[in-house]
Amino acid sequence: MLKVFGDFYQTFTFTYEYLHPMTDYFEVQHRDGAARVGKLLLNTPIRTPHIIETGKLRKWNEGNNLILDAGSLWEYGSKENAKEHLDEMRAVVGDDTLIILPHQSFPPAAPGDVAIKAADALDPNLNLNLNLNPGIDPIITTSGAIGTTFRAGQKVRKSDLYVMEGAGSLENNSRRFFNTLLELKNSVPADTAVYAPNLCLPENAAILVYLGIDIVDDTRVVIAAYNDIYLTSSGRFYLDALAELPCKCETCAHLDVKDLMAMDKKERAQRLEKHNKNVLRTELALVRERIWAGTLRE
Repeated sequence: MLKVFGDFYQTFTFTYEYLHPMTDYFEVQHRDGAARVGKLLLNTPIRTPHIIETGKLRKWNEGNNLILDAGSLWEYGSKENAKEHLDEMRAVVGDDTLIILPHQSFPPAAPGDVAIKAADALDPNLNLNLNLNPGIDPIITTSGAIGTTFRAGQKVRKSDLYVMEGAGSLENNSRRFFNTLLELKNSVPADTAVYAPNLCLPENAAILVYLGIDIVDDTRVVIAAYNDIYLTSSGRFYLDALAELPCKCETCAHLDVKDLMAMDKKERAQRLEKHNKNVLRTELALVRERIWAGTLRE
């Protein structure tokens, strides 16, 4: 079934991209079915599939973070506050940093009219984006590379990246996840990047990319570390259930299970976080190589 979907999707997206010009900040370089290697053309180009460090998404005034989140509209209280914050961010980071526009996200199960009612409660005159007012261009926007939240069933605007709203809540509902992703792919230009937040682990990274996800994050691997969960590309293990550490990365090479269990909770979590992130990076690097070779499905 996955092979059939991949073959169909490869043909569909090739035709679509031929008819629609590429965005200014993202280009697809190679495909294997729906999976693709691409590049975000930012201040420093980012190869995709790519892992976002979730902890740095809001740190726009420190370091060289190339993908940033302008935050939730729930925290601003008005469109003027959101726009002021967005303009301040853009002035500091420049046009070649991708900013996810201020958003008002809901779980996928929320009825479509809830978003509009919530926006009216926040500000009766608030036109946040096309997701909430399908016929009008957004007021809160900016120059340069941008990302927007996609909500199934509602109109979208042109962006360089689309965030799959509530992706993490669909982990145990594969049918709904697939249908939501398919609707996203059918609704947005094929030459834009797709970000599925709060979902990726080393064990599912390949299938997410195979289905057409370009951007993932490290939320789940960090949470796992603070729950004493040791991740591998084959699955997850509670640390106290392991007889030995199956990985020999720089974090694990000079440790054993007893060493980790003897550490205090914070230090152990930090060590596991480094290991879990290493495993995820290794898995994504292998996935990219498989796409270049055309063997991701094998």
